[in-house]
Amino acid sequence: MRYLKASKKERRIFQEKIKGYEREGRVIVYLEESGFAHDIPVRMAMRLWVNAVMV
Repeated sequence: MRYLKASKKERRIFQEKIKGYEREGRVIVYLEESGFAHDIPVRMAMRLWVNAVMV
């Protein structure tokens, strides 16, 4: 099965960028993002905001 929005052109451009970065000696880090929260609960956000204001 193939991803419907896949683009050979975009993939080639991405691969060329990665190769360029590697030639420059840059470190390439890959992240698996399925466990990351896209937002934080409102209670947590308020607690962080209040703590930041009081410091």
